[in-house]
Amino acid sequence: MRRRPAILLAAIALASAAGGAVAAAPHPAVARISVVETGGQAFGSGTLIDVRDRYALVVTNWHVVEGAVGKIEVTFPSGFKSEALALKLDETWDLAALVIWRPPTEPVAIAKRPPQSGERLTICGYGQGEYRAISGQCRSYYSPRTGYPQEIVELDVEARQGDSGGPIFNQRGELAGVLFGAGQGTTLGSFGPRVERFLATLSPGAARGEGRPQLVKQAAPAAAAAAEEPAVAAEQGPTGPADLEPAGAVAAAGAFPAPAPVETPAEAPEIEGLPGPTVDWLGEGKTLLAIVALAFVLMQGARLMV
Repeated sequence: MRRRPAILLAAIALASAAGGAVAAAPHPAVARISVVETGGQAFGSGTLIDVRDRYALVVTNWHVVEGAVGKIEVTFPSGFKSEALALKLDETWDLAALVIWRPPTEPVAIAKRPPQSGERLTICGYGQGEYRAISGQCRSYYSPRTGYPQEIVELDVEARQGDSGGPIFNQRGELAGVLFGAGQGTTLGSFGPRVERFLATLSPGAARGEGRPQLVKQAAPAAAAAAEEPAVAAEQGPTGPADLEPAGAVAAAGAFPAPAPVETPAEAPEIEGLPGPTVDWLGEGKTLLAIVALAFVLMQGARLMV
């Protein structure tokens, strides 16, 4: 799949101060994620990173979707909405890959190299339900725990509740990381190469748009049905930096692009034929039992006649 970066190169208004918020419409590839959990609903953010035929991949945080007991829905700024299935989860690096119906939106490329110390980065997300993009500088690197590589980047701006799973963009508009932690004026996220490796084990070449699509084959069954009448809505907040080990920064490069024009809203169909809420497993089971029972009765009748 060939990317068309030209659609991302419209003008953007950046605040003059370091760490200033971006005055722009929502990036078309940055989505809000809603998750039905026990007794309530949680929200996070995510980024479209690959499309194949009718399907697409969105990357977000493990902690955004790990409590799902019902529908996971992904909504783009264009108005396109699709139910999602979790294909892969990684608790250590707080990453999740979701498959959705393909939206009328171009995916973003994943940065091949991590940002270097002092490089300007921009985080985006739907904290408190409102889109925001804010820029800061790369400060340092961490590892999730002892013995793990130092592949968590730290920025000097703070994410909000509901920004979890949102992108960290470099100045080329590439996905330089997926944010998951915040506190004391800083944000943490798994950086681009780590995200690419996470996706490579799912579908080789997904981050580069290469290879054959393998999205549907690896779909995992959805969680159990949601609790009745969920009442509490909670924004998924970034986790804290506890147990992270600081490290020196590494290299990369980088003009942050504006979002493309908002696409025409499209009604997203359900993901048909996959295990999950779109398949009536209970109804199918009852039908099968009825057939087996009927066959048994016919066999017994045949024996009596003999």
